[in-house]
Amino acid sequence: MLEEPEPPEPPGRGMRVLLVDDDPVVLEVFADMVAAMGAEVTTAISVQEARPLLETFRPTVVITDVYMPEENGLVLRAEVREWNPKVPVVALTGAAEGIVPSEAGFRHVLQKPVMMKTLAAVLKTLRDREDVP
Repeated sequence: MLEEPEPPEPPGRGMRVLLVDDDPVVLEVFADMVAAMGAEVTTAISVQEARPLLETFRPTVVITDVYMPEENGLVLRAEVREWNPKVPVVALTGAAEGIVPSEAGFRHVLQKPVMMKTLAAVLKTLRDREDVP
């Protein structure tokens, strides 16, 4: 009798992901995608709303829209780095918004619309890194 191979481990298993985007529809859809990959997810509609979640939710990964009104993803990336430099920050950006310069310091850049396969690959890469909390 042939043994069935074990299903692959969900790419987000064991991760706590903070998602930040000023578009509530994008935020909801993206949160569902990340949760479907096994991660624990919480969301924020702005950098201001995300700040207290660093301490209360204690994310292991932050995925943030880059271009938001008031404070943007670059501000959040700097604050996350100060809070815990081991927590990777991933940029989320729309094609019409332009490119994110490599010197911005994001671990990865996801272009909207994000495909499930791309998101899974990024989460797996981050999960497999030994320096990620």
